[in-house]
Amino acid sequence: MQGVVSAYKSDVGRVREHNEDYIWIDEPAGVYVLADGLGGHASGEVASKLASETVGAMMVAQVKEAQQFAAVTIKEMLITALEQTNQRVRLAASQNFDQHDMGTTLVVALCQLPQVYICHAGDSRAYWVHESTLIRLTEDDSWVMAWDVFADDQAQRKKNRHILTKAVGQELPLEPQFKAITVATGDWLLLCSDGLWDMLSDDQLLAYTQQAITPADLVDVLVSAANEAGGKDNISVIAMRVSKE
Repeated sequence: MQGVVSAYKSDVGRVREHNEDYIWIDEPAGVYVLADGLGGHASGEVASKLASETVGAMMVAQVKEAQQFAAVTIKEMLITALEQTNQRVRLAASQNFDQHDMGTTLVVALCQLPQVYICHAGDSRAYWVHESTLIRLTEDDSWVMAWDVFADDQAQRKKNRHILTKAVGQELPLEPQFKAITVATGDWLLLCSDGLWDMLSDDQLLAYTQQAITPADLVDVLVSAANEAGGKDNISVIAMRVSKE
């Protein structure tokens, strides 16, 4: 029988004054949430916390109602939960002028082993390490990814890749992305904010993952490495290892 062992860490980094990332976990229910807030006047902190707690509580309540779900039902559950979370953050923003521009990225993992389901909006990412290969499970909802107009201009791509085309708290329907995978014992799953993946290459992420013994070791090493590389943004990561119970 498989199980998941997890650990997480969130760090302000070396440049920012406040940490606008937020992590929410219910390991017994298999629900893992990471958000990266957007907006000034501490609005990002409010948005990421509200979104994480909202979608997390919704998913845990649904999981407790049933022991097993069909994949199509889980897809509907996750997408509906993110859409409703988008509406809640938007409503909260509309009720407070100082937070009118707040929003957040959101990446959610639901583990119903051996299946894992990922749903996300924005540029926080999910990675899967399977058979010594790092696989990115999410595609950034960013201006560069959407238009790919700077394919031959790396400087412009780097400058514009953090301009999001989608974030929780927007007026339009969120239309989050969904992914389902089947994992094996020994696999790793990572959820992280751009403060991690922007500082470390895919090769580095894979190397650190292969060297780690426990999820707690891995999150410590990854956050330290991102800070050593510059720590230009808040750094948050959830590490999950599929193990035999």
